[in-house]
Amino acid sequence: MKHCFTYYYVQSQEDNNIPEIVYHTKNKKTNEYYYKFLYKEKAKKLAEEQKKLFPVLKFRVIECIEIFELSEWF
Repeated sequence: MKHCFTYYYVQSQEDNNIPEIVYHTKNKKTNEYYYKFLYKEKAKKLAEEQKKLFPVLKFRVIECIEIFELSEWF
């Protein structure tokens, strides 16, 4: 049986450089950065806030759909 999971994230780009992921949270214990949102509105809000802080950068919201198939337990 196939399942899917949708999430959103923000990319920024300066001039024609390679786009970079915009992180929204850092875990202080593990030093991991988080960038995925379950809701497009939250990703868009982050992009708009970052645009105010860095007006020379371009921003966009990326929608990702992961499709996976569950296998039998063994």
